[in-house]
Amino acid sequence: MDSTLHGSAVVGERPEEILSIQVLRAVAALAVFANHLSQELHDTAHWDPLPHSSVTAGGVDLFFVISGFVMVHASRDMFGRAGMRREFVRRRLIRIVPLYWMITGALAVHAIARYDAAGLAAANLSPGLIVSSFFFVPWPRPEGGITPLLAVGWTLSYEMFFYLLLALSLALPRRAAVGATAVMLIAAVAAAVPAAGPPGPTAGWPALIAVEFIFGMGIALLASEVTLSRAAALSLLCGGTAGLVAMADAPAQSELRFALWGIPCALVVAGATLHRFSLASKLWKPLIVLGNASYALYLVHEFLAMPRLVAARVFGIVQGPWLDHPVAYGMALVALMIGAALAVHFFVERPAIRVLRGWSEPRPAPALARRAP
Repeated sequence: MDSTLHGSAVVGERPEEILSIQVLRAVAALAVFANHLSQELHDTAHWDPLPHSSVTAGGVDLFFVISGFVMVHASRDMFGRAGMRREFVRRRLIRIVPLYWMITGALAVHAIARYDAAGLAAANLSPGLIVSSFFFVPWPRPEGGITPLLAVGWTLSYEMFFYLLLALSLALPRRAAVGATAVMLIAAVAAAVPAAGPPGPTAGWPALIAVEFIFGMGIALLASEVTLSRAAALSLLCGGTAGLVAMADAPAQSELRFALWGIPCALVVAGATLHRFSLASKLWKPLIVLGNASYALYLVHEFLAMPRLVAARVFGIVQGPWLDHPVAYGMALVALMIGAALAVHFFVERPAIRVLRGWSEPRPAPALARRAP
C-alpha cells in the first residue's frame, strides 16, 4: 500500500537499492491483489479459492512497515538539515501523486458525467468526497465510510500523513527525528475521534494501523547498526511468516490488527533487511521487477472487475465464463492485471516521474559573469 505502499528506493532515490525490500513490495502487492481477487471470484462464481484469505489483506500492513523502513533509509542524508524538508516533500509528491491523480481523475470524470447530485448520493458519493480524494484527506461517504473515490487510496491518506510528520521532524538528528515522528503518530492516534466504522477504510482516523510505520522506522535504525547472520535473519523471516499464517482467520477490522498482522510483518521486514541477502539469481528478477511496479499494481488492480462489467453492460454477457470456468477466469485476471500494472509502470508512471523530476529539480543560480578589466 511505497508507497514505498509506496516510497521507492529505486526510481530516483539516492541511497542504495535493497533488493529484498523490492521482493517484499511485490509480495505485499500480490497479497492485496489476491485478497480482492478472492472476493471477486467468491461474488461472481461462488468459488472461494482462499478460504482463509483475510490475512492476505495484511499486504497493506507489510506495505506500511516497508514504508517506515524506506523513508528512514532513503532520507538518511537529509536528517539534521532543515533545508531538506522541501526536497523530501518534492520527492514524495512526485512519487505518489501523478499516477494516483491520473486514475482518480478518470474516476471523477466518470462520476460527474454519469450522476447528478441525487445520483451521487445514491452511488455513495459526494462532491466533497471527490475533491478530498485528490488531496488525500479522509472524507465521509453518505453511508458513513471514509474510503476515497479510488477505494484502495485509503492507505495513501496514512502514507501522506506519515510523510508530513517525518518532514516536520527532518531538521532533527535521525534518532531524534524518528522518535519525534513516532510520538506525533501515537498522539494523533490517541486523539482520533472514534467513528462508527471498524478500523481500516472506515475507521476513526488515524487508526492504530498507523503504528506500523513506527515498526519500520525502528527496523531502519537497527539496520544501520546491526547485521544479523543468515540463520538469524531466516529465523525472523520464518517466524514472521508463521505468525501471519497463525493469524489467517483474524478479521481485517480488528482493533488489534497492528499487532496481529503488523508485528509478524515487522519480523519479516527485519529478517529481510538486517542481513544483506544476495538476490543476484535470475529467479528473483520477476519479483524485483514487480516490486518496482508494486505501486502501479496496487492502484490498477482495483479495476479487476472491469472486464466482467464491460462484458455485461456493453455486450450483454451476464452468464459469462466466470461462472462455468472460475479457475480460468481467475488466471486470466491475474495475467491481465499484472500485465496492465507493468505497462502502466513502464509507459506511464516512470516517464511521468522522470519528467516531473527534471522539471522540479532545484537548479543552482547562474554565476555572475566577470567584467573585463
